[in-house]
Amino acid sequence: MADNKFNNEKTIARCVPMGRLQSVIGGKWKILILWYVSFYKIQRFGELMRRLDGITQSTLTKQLRELESDGFLHREIYKEIPPKVEYSLTGFGKSFIPVLQTMMAWSETYLCPGWKNPYEPELMKEDHAVKFDEDLQQFVYDYNGLIFAWDDQPEDDHQDMVKRLAEHYNAHLDAIIGFMMPALKELYSDITAEHVKANLGKPVIDYDNGRVIYMEQTFDSDHIFTFEFLDDEFEDLRYFSIDG
Repeated sequence: MADNKFNNEKTIARCVPMGRLQSVIGGKWKILILWYVSFYKIQRFGELMRRLDGITQSTLTKQLRELESDGFLHREIYKEIPPKVEYSLTGFGKSFIPVLQTMMAWSETYLCPGWKNPYEPELMKEDHAVKFDEDLQQFVYDYNGLIFAWDDQPEDDHQDMVKRLAEHYNAHLDAIIGFMMPALKELYSDITAEHVKANLGKPVIDYDNGRVIYMEQTFDSDHIFTFEFLDDEFEDLRYFSIDG
């Protein structure tokens, strides 16, 4: 684990899980670095310098090296002239995306009420257009780490619904995990809610059929998790099943 002022036995001993988290994301810029890399998928050093207003080159270098050392970032070096370096999230780093999304949603609600997300147009541009998925045999829309699926081509105003459902899903993710935990513990024994959150993978929210499917879970390669939801707030959950 990278050395920083938070990574010491005295700090961590006060609260092991939160102390350990503080030791790896402590610092003025790390949350923002992870947010931008998760949002844009790939970032170069110069791009991060422009986005992080006020950061110095030496500080950015240090923060990137620590995040790479702690397993959040992958650094790809291209042997070109001039040399090109790109940063992306590792699998471990991607497991932190739901945390970033929850932090963003909380800040929008309590710290910046009425704030309009300037990234929304980029999330809704052509790269994220509705497509037909041959495996699911449904129309799908990838938004903010979630996949939305419909049996028929959705209406033109589907983006508003997608945004609303994404906010509700992320806001109730802890309750959703609590709903699934009894069945998951029967299958995987000694697991925690944080372990589940890190291994669920990207969910498919099948709106027409009122169900959420986890086909990318990383507990094993044999099972698919499914539950049904009866409201758009993800508060009335039913019939969790483990297939495979």
